[in-house]
Amino acid sequence: MASPSPPVETPVVPLTPPEELLALRRSLHLTQKQLGARLGIEQNTVGRYERGVLPIPPTVLLLTRQLLGVPQAPIVYRVRQKLKGRARWEVA
Repeated sequence: MASPSPPVETPVVPLTPPEELLALRRSLHLTQKQLGARLGIEQNTVGRYERGVLPIPPTVLLLTRQLLGVPQAPIVYRVRQKLKGRARWEVA
């Protein structure tokens, strides 16, 4: 009889700044409009940041992390599940 396979650990991956902003916003349960209002920027700017169309100023990630109460250091997330080609993330 074959021995059971060892459990597979969920990979821990660093997120790109657009992925991180999206994950932080979703963790806060905010729409792009709501996050934009808290940061003093327009909804379409938040969307452009999340899509990687515009570079994200470090202050935007810093302020968004502060809203969530997470550390200043780059955030590492675990892939929680992948649905329809889109990864879901959680703080590792």
